[in-house]
Amino acid sequence: MRTGWPCLLVRRGPSKTSYVGEAMILDVDLNSLTSFVNLIDDRIAALHDSPESFELVVDNLEYMTGLGFVACQGYLTATMGCVSDKAALLACGPKHRTGESMATLVNACANFWKHCDEWPENKLSPAQQRTADRVGCLGINRESSYPMATALGELVDPQRPRFAGLLDCLTRWRVELHAQQSA
Repeated sequence: MRTGWPCLLVRRGPSKTSYVGEAMILDVDLNSLTSFVNLIDDRIAALHDSPESFELVVDNLEYMTGLGFVACQGYLTATMGCVSDKAALLACGPKHRTGESMATLVNACANFWKHCDEWPENKLSPAQQRTADRVGCLGINRESSYPMATALGELVDPQRPRFAGLLDCLTRWRVELHAQQSA
C-alpha cells in the first residue's frame, strides 16, 4: 500500500482543509476537483435553461455528467494511490440509501460511462457485471435513457442534480479513509 498521501502535501495557494484528530489535511486534489465540478455544474445549469432542442440538451447534459463522474473518479484514484484492495478503500465513507458507499457508486458510474458501450451484448466479465450491478441499484441499466444524469440525481437526492452535492461525501470519504489508514 502507498504510504505517501497526496492530500498531505503542502503546496502554495488556497486549499481545502479538514482535520483527522489534530492532524490537518491539506487536499490539493480536492481543490482541482472542486474547480472542475463547478464548471460542470455551471454547464449543467446552463443546459437546463437552454432554448435548444430537448434532445440536444439532454445529450450534452449526459456527456457533461459523465465527465463529472470521471473527474470524481480521478480524485478517488489520486487519493487512494496504488493499492491492492481498491474495493475495500472505496467501501469507506458515507453510504447511499441503497447501502453502497458513495465512493463505490461514483467509481461505478464513471466506469459505466466510460466502458458500457464496449461491453458485449450477452455475457459480461466479472468486473463489468460488478459495475452493472452497482449502477443497477440506482435504477440504471445499459438500456436506460441518460443513465449518468439519472445517477447523479439519485446520488444527491433530494438536492438538485449537481456535482457540488457529491463533494461533501468525497471529503468525508477521504477523512475516513485517512483515519483508517492512520490507525
